[in-house]
Amino acid sequence: MNRKSTFFSQLIKALLALTISILLSACSSSPDEELIAEAINSIQEGLETKNSKLVLNTLSDDFVTNKNQDKTWAKRIMALYFFRHKNITILITKSDTEINKQHPNEADTEATVLVTGQAGWIPESGKIYQVKGRWKKVDDQWLLSYMEIKD
Repeated sequence: MNRKSTFFSQLIKALLALTISILLSACSSSPDEELIAEAINSIQEGLETKNSKLVLNTLSDDFVTNKNQDKTWAKRIMALYFFRHKNITILITKSDTEINKQHPNEADTEATVLVTGQAGWIPESGKIYQVKGRWKKVDDQWLLSYMEIKD
């Protein structure tokens, strides 16, 4: 066996292992955790595409941060960042969601998030944040009701 075929064989095995691990992790999450993951993806997509409505649709009407900022603040801060940066990239490096066993319509998420802003191809700014979120289920939709951000 030559080097190229060995490399491709190892690559195929690695891709197969990755696919199996993704499928197994998907099987272990509950439908509610999957819905929250979709909401998180909507927030990420909304920020990266500068679609504030997509983000705001995932926030509850009584949304608040640990600094007592509300949904109106979220709308304003997004407008500021969208104006300041041509491109925004969000990379979630770790995310863990747990449904509250005593109150199944509530859940908590902890994540490590890298946010970068750039005018062109190269990021001009970037920061890693530790984010905690509290979710509540309203009419079969999970909405973010509380968020704490630490840098």
